Amino acid sequence: MWYEQTEKKRLVTVADFYGPDSGVQSLFPAYIESEIQAGLIAAGLVPWLIFGQEQVNSETVRALYAGGNAAHTRSLKKTMPGDELPRVKLTFADSDIYLYKYGASIEAAYEVIRNQRYDALGWHFRQIAEQVAVDETDLAMDVLVGGDGTTAGAAESDSTDVDVTTAGSITYADMLSWVYNPSQPYNIDKAVAGKTDLALIANLAEFKTDSYTDFGSNFSVPGPKAVRYLRWAGGVSGSSYVDRIGVGIDSRRALRKYTWGGFLQEQDKIITRQVNIWTFSYWAGFRKWDAAATQILDCNRVL
Repeated sequence: MWYEQTEKKRLVTVADFYGPDSGVQSLFPAYIESEIQAGLIAAGLVPWLIFGQEQVNSETVRALYAGGNAAHTRSLKKTMPGDELPRVKLTFADSDIYLYKYGASIEAAYEVIRNQRYDALGWHFRQIAEQVAVDETDLAMDVLVGGDGTTAGAAESDSTDVDVTTAGSITYADMLSWVYNPSQPYNIDKAVAGKTDLALIANLAEFKTDSYTDFGSNFSVPGPKAVRYLRWAGGVSGSSYVDRIGVGIDSRRALRKYTWGGFLQEQDKIITRQVNIWTFSYWAGFRKWDAAATQILDCNRVL
């Protein structure tokens, strides 16, 4: 955009970046990075699930927890003059949280891409980055359901979920039990489920009778219809994340993301093969910040 506005010329193909009069060869890596970042944002659910992101200085994190303030042990109360105030102790988690490296390496000979429209090439970079975002979302879902390895961020289980009345089906009464199960101050505002269960929910009479024009009146009461539903067909092999569950969260406190080292994008040329290689990578991990902020709707009694 800068080149076209200042030089009054259009960049059409990749070769235009390397033309003798273009003067914008140095902008090509920046253009590639912008396409990769667009792909990471376009796919995956992580931006919807986390309430914050923190930069750390290692591939492991020793998280800080507030001991004794879980929903079932909270004991804050009114006090009289001279009474001792309820005490909440901040302490390290009993296990570290690990970050993982995400990225991809993309190889192409200059002869292959030189006559391609640069925006078409950008779409390929976006698509590759989108798959990386999918993998990152799988980890986020695995942490929400399977836990982050700490006691405070424990895995969901049959004792903590809400089972539907009849395995394999979902009623509106099931959803009411699920949404209203968390204690105060927790409120489910986002939920992730697979297409099978989302189709069952969308087909409920209570959902089919509402239209977007009725949003202001019909959705004013907190409940299943006020939740933002997100579709996810992923799943981490070998983990406790399973199909046929709805993962409801209070997105203000359920999941936190950690990054280390920032986003790294590099380009290399193998002269003997006359190919270009672009790589990008970043480190990311998740902490189940408050286990009480995650509520599972078990649609097939699989936990």
